[in-house]
Amino acid sequence: MADHTKDADPALFGSFFMPDGMPVKPAFQMLKERVADCTPEWAEKITGVPADTIKRIAHEMGVTARDQKIELPIPWTDFWGQEHETVSGNPVAFHAMRGLAAHSNGV
Repeated sequence: MADHTKDADPALFGSFFMPDGMPVKPAFQMLKERVADCTPEWAEKITGVPADTIKRIAHEMGVTARDQKIELPIPWTDFWGQEHETVSGNPVAFHAMRGLAAHSNGV
């Protein structure tokens, strides 16, 4: 499959057409459109957390996820059969409790 080839760069955003002409969008594009109105100012009204605080924390999480790495000494084999001595990742996660998991597509 083209999307599983080594060094593939799948389109996460945009609008496309299938070979039969059917219009399609990647899930990330649909999510982006769905939450476009969910701004920090919108969330402030619901949560009472100032929009500036929401923006600051979101920025800190983004910078940490992008710039910091964790490396664990766990051997593993990737999709293409290449063996690796360690697992590396980014030190950002969140736990949404039952909110996301309760949705039919939450997993």
